[in-house]
Amino acid sequence: MPTALTYHNRRLRGDAITRNSVETLFRTGFPGDAEPLPALVRMYSGSTSAGVAQRAYNYVLGDRQTTDSIMGSATASLVSNVVYLGVDWRFYRFTGERTGTERVIRGIFDFFESNGGGMVSAELGSPLMPRPAAT
Repeated sequence: MPTALTYHNRRLRGDAITRNSVETLFRTGFPGDAEPLPALVRMYSGSTSAGVAQRAYNYVLGDRQTTDSIMGSATASLVSNVVYLGVDWRFYRFTGERTGTERVIRGIFDFFESNGGGMVSAELGSPLMPRPAAT
């Protein structure tokens, strides 16, 4: 992790998710919102593991100061597929159509579908943004 303890304006490269695409992390700009502080993930996959674990994303070498580089995991098994990302969804920078958070989410959908899975719908909400009135 950078010594400044933020990953603002630094890059990730897709591996199991959106292979070889590069995402840039950016602070949100909202007053009081946290800096993008990524997790550094260590994976284990062995004979007793329930599935095959792969790197979801890697921190780009020129942007990190650690030897480890795994930002998230993508695990596929016979009964479930799980993606864990070490960066909150709000920090992926939008640079054009189908980039940033949208590209990451589409990549996760593709990973699930390519491993025989599907999606369970969930509604994301915020106490700061009221739900629209039903019509």
